[in-house]
Amino acid sequence: MRPKRLISLLVAVCMMITMLPLSAVTAFAADIPALGEDEFDYQGLRYKKLSSSTVSVVGPVEVQTERVIPETVVNNGTTYTVTEIGPYAFSRDTTKSKYTAFVGYPDFKSVTIPSTVTVLRTNAFAGGSDFNDYDTDKGLQSVIFAPGSQLKTIEDGAFAGSYTLKGEFILPNTVESVGDDAFDGCQFEKFTFQEGSQLKSIGVHAFHWLRKVKSFSLPAGVTTIPDYAFWACTSLTEFVLPDGVQTIGNKAFGHCYDLQAITIPRSVKSIADDIFEGDTKITTIYYDGTESDWLKLSNGNSALEHLTVYYASNVSFNLNGHGETTPETQKVYTSKTATKPADPKSNGYIFTGWYTDKECTNPFDFNTAITKDITLYAGWEAIPDHELTVKVGTFTYDDNAASDKGNVYEGALVTVTFDENNQLWKDSGLSFDHWDIQSKAKLLDENGEEIVNPGKTFTFVMPKEGVTIEAMPKDATIEEEEEPNVLGTAAVIGTAAMGTAVLGYQAYSLGTEFAGKLMALPYFPSNRSALAMMLWEDAGKPMPESELLYPDVGQEERDMDLQHAARWAMENELIPDLNDEGTAPEEMKFFPANPVSKLDVLNAWQKAQELKNN
Repeated sequence: MRPKRLISLLVAVCMMITMLPLSAVTAFAADIPALGEDEFDYQGLRYKKLSSSTVSVVGPVEVQTERVIPETVVNNGTTYTVTEIGPYAFSRDTTKSKYTAFVGYPDFKSVTIPSTVTVLRTNAFAGGSDFNDYDTDKGLQSVIFAPGSQLKTIEDGAFAGSYTLKGEFILPNTVESVGDDAFDGCQFEKFTFQEGSQLKSIGVHAFHWLRKVKSFSLPAGVTTIPDYAFWACTSLTEFVLPDGVQTIGNKAFGHCYDLQAITIPRSVKSIADDIFEGDTKITTIYYDGTESDWLKLSNGNSALEHLTVYYASNVSFNLNGHGETTPETQKVYTSKTATKPADPKSNGYIFTGWYTDKECTNPFDFNTAITKDITLYAGWEAIPDHELTVKVGTFTYDDNAASDKGNVYEGALVTVTFDENNQLWKDSGLSFDHWDIQSKAKLLDENGEEIVNPGKTFTFVMPKEGVTIEAMPKDATIEEEEEPNVLGTAAVIGTAAMGTAVLGYQAYSLGTEFAGKLMALPYFPSNRSALAMMLWEDAGKPMPESELLYPDVGQEERDMDLQHAARWAMENELIPDLNDEGTAPEEMKFFPANPVSKLDVLNAWQKAQELKNN
């Protein structure tokens, strides 16, 4: 053939291929089964319509090592929810599945099942005839259920023969039934039922030949252990049947070579004669009922002869009026010992141990073998307490209501708070300065550090001594530059008690006797006229020697008490800064409305009292 004709022929073939539908090209590239009725392909998987909104996974049409099945798929503009994995969808059984070439064996390693799937159909992931690969890594090794799984049903043989499934298998708590042969031959090291499992039934051979699982605890809700359910679980050493199981079928634990002990609930009504068919190491039965119950159940059952049976007793706990969380009741089998729970705690008390009597006279030894039901009582010893007083404030500890005085136990964490709403302080113009702490012991915080200069609110550990804590005030009207250190922190000498305003201060040479006299002040005047009147009235309203008038008082008021009080106070130098100009007396003015500080008042009062005493 001539070169030009050959080239022309090749071009024509290429043009024909490009004109073929895409599906035809794909079929040409690989042997993909033809689409069935109501089927379509989406992102490497084939789906079958179950309804106008749901689909089932039929099988793969692409090889993927880690396959994540989507929750929703789209076909011709319609969105469908994936609700099931169809029969033999990912099976490697070539006699049953048309899609084995695309499962990806030996490269198919993991599959993620979406939360929307509610059922795994018959043999959905069955391993087929690849028995010789059970000890290799050639095949599916991991099944992941997406969070929020809604799976309810696992049909017969769903994972049967998947010998390469390893590690831990976690069954969603929504699963209600597991079919016959569902996990037959899987090589899990651990099979876990999610907390809150709703499992109600398991099929024949359901967990047959899980040869690496060492322990198994079925969830409550299962009532029947069918024939061969755990047959040939060769590494199984212990098994706990849940309360509610009523029947144990033929050879249910046959050929469980390493099985040594099994726990049987009181709910069981019948046990097959060949429950332990084949060689086993079974020696022990833990039975939740009484000895008489067991004798009725086991009578005539040769499989149960010569086994050591331990009967259950309940060890319960009573907090004896203190504490918060009661330890859970323990089920302890004959001749076994109870487990000592964590020590309970109670504010204000020390836990002294567990006792067999409510009066706590007989201590319980947790090395003692349990032979019958028993209740243990918590012993308590009250922690010594001491008086705590807080003046112009309150304290709280534990869950106690705020108080200003009471007994608090040693070690309590106490919080002291200044009373911002103390009306007497507000009326007197006082504000918080510091806390005066009277205690023989240092106050420590919860970290063991000494508390120094605490703020309005602070927390400390109650010491082994009584404590008095008193809020010390300062005059909110006094500026520091007026008279430094006169009314400072160290200047406060006392407070009124039981609802009396704080009025005592150390002003210059004020002593405790004079401080007591200050307590008699009817009020703190806020201006010069009020101060003059208070001093004059306290002195008995003496007439002044001078008749000098203060023009700012007013001519019409010259004979009024205010004029007399002002002249008398001026004559005796009781009112400060009357000579505002610092010049001649005739220029003096009284200025009745001018404000006075509490320091002015205290100084004037001191001088007036000294004048009276002399």
